[in-house]
Amino acid sequence: MGLGGCLPGSVWLLPSHVMQLADLEKLHERAVEAFAARFTGKPSVVAAAPGRVNLIGEHTDYNLGLSLPIAIDRYTLVALQPVDEDCSTLFSLDFDHAVRVDLRSAVTPRTGRDRWSNYMLGVVEQLRSRGMIDRNVNLLVTSDVPRGSGLSSSAALEVATAAAFMDLAQQAMERTDLARLCRAAENDFVGVPCGLMDQLCSAAARKGKASLIDFRTEEVQQVDLPEPGKLTILISNTGVKHSLGTSAYAERKRQCETACHVLGVNSLRDATPSDLLKNKDKFEETIFNRAWHVVGENARVSMAVQALQTGDLASLGRLLFQSHYSLRDQYEVSCPELDSLVDLVKQLADDDEEIYGARMTGAGFGGCTLTVCSAAALPRVTEHLRHGFKQQWGREPGSRVVRSGDGVRLLEQ
Repeated sequence: MGLGGCLPGSVWLLPSHVMQLADLEKLHERAVEAFAARFTGKPSVVAAAPGRVNLIGEHTDYNLGLSLPIAIDRYTLVALQPVDEDCSTLFSLDFDHAVRVDLRSAVTPRTGRDRWSNYMLGVVEQLRSRGMIDRNVNLLVTSDVPRGSGLSSSAALEVATAAAFMDLAQQAMERTDLARLCRAAENDFVGVPCGLMDQLCSAAARKGKASLIDFRTEEVQQVDLPEPGKLTILISNTGVKHSLGTSAYAERKRQCETACHVLGVNSLRDATPSDLLKNKDKFEETIFNRAWHVVGENARVSMAVQALQTGDLASLGRLLFQSHYSLRDQYEVSCPELDSLVDLVKQLADDDEEIYGARMTGAGFGGCTLTVCSAAALPRVTEHLRHGFKQQWGREPGSRVVRSGDGVRLLEQ
């Protein structure tokens, strides 16, 4: 199927043939074959949206600050076909579970085993309110973005769902508007008070670039990444699962709002370190620490962009370590397993100039760390992490090199 009524500047900024990575091709083939086995014929639309890793800038999005995420070569695929039936069938290949629901009328959040579908149903509700849903569908979803690992599996699912249904309706949308729609779905339907970073990166990222996002203006500036040989990104999974809906995410957001009230500002983006220090006696210690992290993290993002632009990867690495220690000590969203992985990298980085830095990535309380090093240093890093983490925790961390990728798009059928 073609790109329908999509216009220049809409969500479809790049042709699908740009994405030729082997992993995506295999995932695409798997989705189409499974769709044919589950339903009748091939899907009419297949949309792919990437997960993301945040290079630096954590817990800044809901404070109207800055972050620097990268879309990764792990994807969620949504394949669908319109049907003239009274109900839609939404099938998760990974959960081996189907949900039956009439998408033409209002839907409510699902519970129990059906909960996985809420991210999709929330998007459908947003689209239905805009007149873009008038038929039921057979739908299959599959993904190789690890769930609960801080790599934005939920945002990838939301963005891919929105793209697939929009193409079916022959509608177009700016990438930032698409991200806003998906955030609204997660906030209002799923009940997770997330910011915009995950959805915006999944929608708007570019291969070979990091996306500098200014959440005050919701503008995205693409920043060149060094070639992979100079800057290799390794993701290591602690195996500790987190859930934003049940974690302290909402509490941190409220604490930041309290800090704004103390300072008399609209957001912590308007605060400086000097403002915090001058008013320190007005703060409870915990509230001060939360604000100190956010203000410092915004500054670290700006310095990280400068380090990338000048090729100063040693400085970039130091900023990553600083970010992690702030998230651990001031924001208190790390966990022992994350700290262990970062500490193991720090042991090597102190004596190896090709190992630059590491930090937790994602909202915290588990999930993954990000390590940056040269390609030549990668074997040393992975072996040290494998051995050291197993010695401490009795298991090896799942590690994978990720490459930067493009945002959401349709795949050829």
